[in-house]
Order: sequence, then C-alpha cells, then structure tokens
Amino acid sequence: MQLEWSVPADIDFSTCEDGYFESWTSAGGSWSTGRYQQGPGQVDRLWILDIDGQRLVIDAMYMPSTDAGDREELWQVMESIRFETG
Repeated sequence: MQLEWSVPADIDFSTCEDGYFESWTSAGGSWSTGRYQQGPGQVDRLWILDIDGQRLVIDAMYMPSTDAGDREELWQVMESIRFETG
C-alpha cells in the first residue's frame, strides 16, 4: 500500500512543543519508530508492506523546496527496493 500525506503549508511550528509535531507514535512508545514532522509543507510518501507477516513502513520525505529532480530520484530509490525471503 502507498500513502502520501503532507503537513499544512500554513502551520506555525513555533507553537509546537520542541519545534516539531509527532504524526504517529509507536507501539510501546519507542521514539525510534514514531514519526515527527519538521516543517510546513513537508511531504511524506509511505510504503506499507507485509514482509512474511511482519509490517514494514518505509517513509520517504521531502520538503517543498526540494527540486523535482531530487524528488524523482527519491521515488526511483524507493521503487527499486526488493526483498528476498526464505
């Protein structure tokens, strides 16, 4: 499954605790698997995969100032990921 979401362009991050906000938290509250948004207009492309019954979420993120060539390269890297099982 693929999902794309973005932070509203008009959000004021200075009103957020520590200058960012958390879009999701992990099971058990581990910081390493939560997701933090860093700036207005940030775009996250998520790939949500089932790998042998285990969920894997891959998040490719870019900011509005990222040029189109870098965005395309990021997309190509994400599309090239392959998994071998067994």
